[in-house]
Amino acid sequence: MKKHTEVIVSINVFQSVETLLLQLRTMHENLKLAHVVILNCSDSFYDVLKTKVWPNNVYLNPQRINKKKLHGSLTKGIVSNMVYALQFFDFKYFIILSGRTIFYRQLTSVSDLERLQKKWTSLQERKVRMVGPPPENVWHWQSFKQTLLAQHYLKLGYTLHASAHEGLVFSGQVCRNVVSFLLQHKVIACNLFEHAWCVEEFGLQTIASNECNAKNLQYGFIYIGNGVDEEVDFTAKDKYTRKIAYL
Repeated sequence: MKKHTEVIVSINVFQSVETLLLQLRTMHENLKLAHVVILNCSDSFYDVLKTKVWPNNVYLNPQRINKKKLHGSLTKGIVSNMVYALQFFDFKYFIILSGRTIFYRQLTSVSDLERLQKKWTSLQERKVRMVGPPPENVWHWQSFKQTLLAQHYLKLGYTLHASAHEGLVFSGQVCRNVVSFLLQHKVIACNLFEHAWCVEEFGLQTIASNECNAKNLQYGFIYIGNGVDEEVDFTAKDKYTRKIAYL
């Protein structure tokens, strides 16, 4: 039987136990929802973490992935944690943190996420609004468009979507949509995971925005972070996480 929790927190970790302890402390202080933390580790860091005693809500994903910066292996780690979460937990939202992302203000109610959740009013609305022009060749789009994932959706006439991944949130149902797509399109998934650029900023966001379950019509993503740098907008009411330097 699956364990119930309101929120899954997914972290790719690989180098700093001290920073991980700080992350967990800020969650204890600010994430006032029932939550489980799933850690995706490199081989060497898994061996370090498994020797230590962790709180009961912290799980080491047994699939170890030796991730690289600016590489699809980071997305592979996130997806591995998503699959693990869907296998063992019943949850409402899946929050993605990097190895140096912390909570800096309190998230007290799941309704704060639910009011941000996108949902089509009908399949007809989805059909009309899914189409859109491809992004301009600025930022990382020139590289992203080389992936089979981007080519798949552009061929359908759908647009592509992006955000920083630190503080990225998916509903449990949208997680199912994403994993279902990747399982059905394994060549696309492998190409994404092997792409030599930061596809964690566009891949899952694009799948989440272009797929939905007809039974509930949920789609898209929520963003509660402050971007890829360490600056923070303390006045933004829907922002809860920020990046810090490694300890």
